[in-house]
Amino acid sequence: APYLTPMQENFKFFLGQSLYGHYNNEGKLRYEPLEIMRGATFHESYMILDEAQNCTFEQIKMFITRMGECSKVIINGDINQSDIKGLGGLERCMDRLEDVEGVGVCELDHGDIQRNGILGRVLDALED
Repeated sequence: APYLTPMQENFKFFLGQSLYGHYNNEGKLRYEPLEIMRGATFHESYMILDEAQNCTFEQIKMFITRMGECSKVIINGDINQSDIKGLGGLERCMDRLEDVEGVGVCELDHGDIQRNGILGRVLDALED
């Protein structure tokens, strides 16, 4: 449950408490650990893999291949916050999928931070 809190808080923030509650009660929001996704297929879904910077290449590949008909896969993470030494799974996938038709790779920088406007400037100062 503690690992789900950030995702749940973001859903509540962007959807609002009422809509979040409605979708949650209708079973339209599901949280699945990677460890039990093998063999599953998600049709008509938005699949979000959050904090993927700590996933292996094989885990991300397995997640992507769970995508069924009329589904979208969204994978996010900060490769600068990876606990994996060397080229992590997220960075490796980004490199390999960048030119694949139907796949979009979007890289964000400090100016894209939405938590608080000052954070981009703080990170710029700390990383110089």
